[in-house]
Amino acid sequence: MPTHPLDRRVLLKTAPNFRDLGGIPVADGTVRAGALYRSATLAKLDGDDLAAVADLDVRTVYDLRTAAERDGALDNLPDSTRTVWLDVLADNAQNAAATGLLMTDPVAYAETISDGRGIAQMEEANRNFVSLPSALDAYRTFYLDLIDEKRTGAALFHCTTGKDRTGWAATSFLLLLGADEADVRADYLETNTDLAP
Repeated sequence: MPTHPLDRRVLLKTAPNFRDLGGIPVADGTVRAGALYRSATLAKLDGDDLAAVADLDVRTVYDLRTAAERDGALDNLPDSTRTVWLDVLADNAQNAAATGLLMTDPVAYAETISDGRGIAQMEEANRNFVSLPSALDAYRTFYLDLIDEKRTGAALFHCTTGKDRTGWAATSFLLLLGADEADVRADYLETNTDLAP
């Protein structure tokens, strides 16, 4: 039965839903610990948490957020960290408008997702992760850069909450490496525990 032998969470007050993909069993062994992390936004990273990320040797961060999400909320990272911006949803004007509304007027946004409309929006957004030209380009760039032999240090990828775009990046990465679907699902659902509180 698939299991995760290690607690892979990196507990940071200013960067929730942060964890190592290391230790997850894949076809030829396990994902190497300390090589690839996932998280929510790093815009508020500071103090001891900023030092902790530096100690993890994270030298490349893949930011999957939209321009609206990044506006005024750029990642706060150690100076030695390279950021690769990959706007997964750039080709979805409706999503960009919704994200902008969420950031500026959460009450109005809540109205737009009431009466089941939120479910339909999430279903469309999740389909977009695998079909929009911007998504295909973003994830292709993510994988090609991730395996670039010139890249050094650990890597991290994130969106705003570290749930959907980040979840798909982790899911597709683990499935490509031959991870068991139960382990992939467990990693995806861990966000419910790590982020919701």
